Amino acid sequence: MAFNPRVPVILGAAFFGQGVGSRIHTEQEAQAFIDVLPEGGLVAIDTSRHYGQGTSEEMLGRLNLRGSQVDTKIYPEKPGDHKAERLRALFQSSSEALNGVSIRIFYLHAPDRSVPFKETLQAVDELYRQGYFKEFGLSNFWAWEVAEVVGKCEANGWIKPTVYQGCYNAIDRAVETDCQCPRLLPCLKKFGIRFFAYSPLASGFLAGTQIVGQQAQAGVSGTAFDNKLPYGKYLQDKYMHRSTALLKIHEVAASHDLRLSELAFRWIQHHSALGPENAIVIGGSRPQHIKQALLDCTQGPLPDTVVHVIESAWAELKGNVGVDAI
Repeated sequence: MAFNPRVPVILGAAFFGQGVGSRIHTEQEAQAFIDVLPEGGLVAIDTSRHYGQGTSEEMLGRLNLRGSQVDTKIYPEKPGDHKAERLRALFQSSSEALNGVSIRIFYLHAPDRSVPFKETLQAVDELYRQGYFKEFGLSNFWAWEVAEVVGKCEANGWIKPTVYQGCYNAIDRAVETDCQCPRLLPCLKKFGIRFFAYSPLASGFLAGTQIVGQQAQAGVSGTAFDNKLPYGKYLQDKYMHRSTALLKIHEVAASHDLRLSELAFRWIQHHSALGPENAIVIGGSRPQHIKQALLDCTQGPLPDTVVHVIESAWAELKGNVGVDAI
């Protein structure tokens, strides 16, 4: 059967590599993830120069990607990384690491506010005109920064961003509201920029990784929230105050014989603000996670009673969703 979800799916390769935060350390392990992908069914594979300190890109460059294109990003690890000369050097490192794999979208992974946007955007345009990538994207920019970027690109005849990648899931919908980036999604729509959602399972929170028995517990060993991991404490701060909402959603999922992760994927496919022009970035620490996520993405809408509980949980949360530092 053809893989044809309502909202297209991208494989995230953030865990590939040998660097800090990596979980998929060998080419054999990584190839197993690629091999479970449906033929012609995925949009692309998503990575970044930031992931595994560049080793995610290097690993992808050694794999059989079965014809998949790659989206990659450059994160400003330190002030000045998005200066023209430095950005070109970092992009060249990405291109060499990917070993000839076609780059579909090149993202600025976050703004480097130490560098005037005009300098960065001119360098991006030069790379585009040299044929290095097909589309330009932004990630983790505030809505007003998106507007500023578009304005500068239009004024100078440079390539404009056509994609934005941001965090979005059933219990983290700040991009819809006034509480973060204010009104990011309407801003993107105004400028014709597609939204690609990462973290549809809230880093595993919506897979129940922090539920022990009938209670939510922070920092469960072996999960992304583990205190021993670089982002463990950050994820606890971001999501653990949403535990009451999580448990309500978990309860209604169980009453309808649904897995929590299935509920999360079906919600984002059918009940979120996303449509077929958007995409979802999925990841996991085992190939089976990807296989199951792909299956969940092809299932139909949720029962109305389940959707009502999710909406009620978000209504209680949205006035108290902290703003992520970008």
